Amino acid sequence: MYAYRYSEWDGSQDVPPLDADDVLASITDDLMNFGDLQHALRNLLQRGMRDPLGQRLQGLRQLLQQLRQQRHQMLDHYDLSSAFDDIQKRLQEIVRLEKETVERRLDEAIRQLEGRESPLRAFQEAMKEAGVQQDQPDRQFAQMLKDIAEKKKGFLESLPEDVGGQVKELQNYEFMDPEAGRKFQELMEMLKQAMMDS
Repeated sequence: MYAYRYSEWDGSQDVPPLDADDVLASITDDLMNFGDLQHALRNLLQRGMRDPLGQRLQGLRQLLQQLRQQRHQMLDHYDLSSAFDDIQKRLQEIVRLEKETVERRLDEAIRQLEGRESPLRAFQEAMKEAGVQQDQPDRQFAQMLKDIAEKKKGFLESLPEDVGGQVKELQNYEFMDPEAGRKFQELMEMLKQAMMDS
């Protein structure tokens, strides 16, 4: 892609050598076909021409095409819908991670309450071997974990559909999944930075 810089004429600009013969040679075909000098000059202006050194001098069509491409690139760069889609995807990933962790913790608590499995079994056995009495029974701990996980699950399922509502609700939420919490903080920092930049 070529870069062009425009400035006021001061005589120091490098202009390719172009004379009337070059222009006439460029419009000869149009002039012979249509017999109209104005039409031939208009076509030359639209399509451009080659100078005697073989370099292409752009016409208005090419300049307009370049402007359209630059405009399209600028619109893509500052496209709010793509930024919104990115925020929405990040938020969906955060909620998915948190829901998976909450479900896993809820399953652990239920298994422990049913006596099938205790996630703290190794710790409890080590404490018994050391002769330390446990103040809180496993059952109370499992019930507390189950209650917290159910409350968080209900909260996550009742999140609003819109992105703004979800962000607002999750701001005061205490994440069970550390990665989801970290990603949410990164998202909040990104949103704050975007607000300051605009």
